[in-house]
Amino acid sequence: MYNICSQVSWADVIDKLNHEVHNNTAKIMGTTYVLHDDYRPNTLQKAYEEVALGKADMHVYLSFASDSPTFGRHKDVDDVLIVQAIGEMKYFIEDQWIKIVPGQHIYIPMGVYHTPVVLTPRVTLSFSSNEYDIVTSVHPARDA
Repeated sequence: MYNICSQVSWADVIDKLNHEVHNNTAKIMGTTYVLHDDYRPNTLQKAYEEVALGKADMHVYLSFASDSPTFGRHKDVDDVLIVQAIGEMKYFIEDQWIKIVPGQHIYIPMGVYHTPVVLTPRVTLSFSSNEYDIVTSVHPARDA
């Protein structure tokens, strides 16, 4: 479990959203926003430090409604560690559904197709790096 990530506040996420909208760095998909610059107010910085140790990129996925749009079925060019901060998500990965709640994580190796589905208003943190092994370098062994 990533306990600090589960303490990310809506206020800090909205602060980041406002910052990125103002700077035209937010990607907007209906009721879902993808936030990816290095501005990380308070609880988002603490979450970043808990997981990435300063070595990975962190993208923040913010959805204000259940069934909000996502990227659909896709694969990534890097290994990805998904950590749920607020709300609930489910992912279809390798013929199975996996549900995650705040503090839980999923590791998705590069090239593996996955389909994210928004179950509730949510904040999901996605960590990736193409410079080192995210499994051994970013997150210590933890119970999911």
